[in-house]
Amino acid sequence: MSTVKLPSLFHAGVLLFALLGSSLSGSLKAAPLLMVANDWCPYSCAQEDALPGYVVELMRDIFAESDTAVEYRVVPWSRAIRMVEQNKASVLLATTFKDTPHLPLSDLVGLDTSCFYATEAAAVQNPDMARIRQLRLGVIQDFSYDNGGELDAYIAEEPASVLTSSGANALQNNFEKMAAGRIDLLVENCNVGDFSLRRFGLQGKVRKVGTIDHYRNGLLIGFNPDDPRVPQWIERVNRRIAEKRANGELQALLHKYGLQDWQ
Repeated sequence: MSTVKLPSLFHAGVLLFALLGSSLSGSLKAAPLLMVANDWCPYSCAQEDALPGYVVELMRDIFAESDTAVEYRVVPWSRAIRMVEQNKASVLLATTFKDTPHLPLSDLVGLDTSCFYATEAAAVQNPDMARIRQLRLGVIQDFSYDNGGELDAYIAEEPASVLTSSGANALQNNFEKMAAGRIDLLVENCNVGDFSLRRFGLQGKVRKVGTIDHYRNGLLIGFNPDDPRVPQWIERVNRRIAEKRANGELQALLHKYGLQDWQ
């Protein structure tokens, strides 16, 4: 009869220690940083897009250099802000000081300027507030378009002629409403609006009809204020943006989206 040789207590202990060590090592791996934003292409685009947005690409690259894994998720803008405020996300992409003055913020990653859009057939050009009040205006919930100025004040009145879109597809919904004749005028970030005409195949149907000349605001990266690593993240982001501008990498990235450096 053959006998089966059982492992010694020493070897069993070594095996158990190795298994426990492997399990502990896996549990200690840091979870990916969650970056959140709304669908606001070319800054932050839909997660499945081949071009996810230049701010998304920029942050992924900068964090990857420090071996920090990141996850990117598109959610409605108001929810994105709350997630970072409530410690449910680490990074808020392409915010403004007005939207999040209470968050730690990076240097500029772009500029926010506002433009008006109308259908090709609409008799609208460079609308002033008197003209805007006569039209059905499309906006996105919780967005600021002139930093608390005359247009934002009008939208806050919640008149029946201001039609608000919300949710992850708010931007696309607004352009579809315009193409369908449900709104007369749409206000949007100029880069986002121009990019959307190409993205949604609206060239020849919708055109830019004016800008808010007095409005020009910086776009920044916001961070979870409760995370002790934020100062080093901000230092790295600011330093690497400056270095990428100097070596040409930033303009190469922007070129993919049809943009120029904001400086």
